[in-house]
Amino acid sequence: MKKIFVLLIGISMLFLTGCGRTSYDEISYSELQGLIHNKESFPLVIASATCSACNSYRPTLEKFIEKYNVDVKYIDLDKLTDKEESDLMNEFPITGTPTTIFVKNGEEKDTYNRIVGNKKFSQTEDAYRENGYID
Repeated sequence: MKKIFVLLIGISMLFLTGCGRTSYDEISYSELQGLIHNKESFPLVIASATCSACNSYRPTLEKFIEKYNVDVKYIDLDKLTDKEESDLMNEFPITGTPTTIFVKNGEEKDTYNRIVGNKKFSQTEDAYRENGYID
């Protein structure tokens, strides 16, 4: 009887804490290349741990992910080698960080739909909605 009670409490805790996503998926450059090679679709945030705008945007991004349970890929420029950063900039030229790029079938279709800089929650929602990641 005690085992059943403990099991029920454990299951209840799972439901109470939820299983939703609360943060972005930080990836390496080689993981990014794999996603692109496999022609996957995903939002990619290019940022830097030492960037003040990135650090200001991070709570907005995390709140957005928690609300919509969107799988957002995140790459930290500070963790890349010089060659990886150069290759990334050749593939996705950016003017600053943070920049969100919407990759569809392994490529960016247009640059006009990016999120550049520290944006408000509503602006983030609008961009993800326009790019088909939320309804």
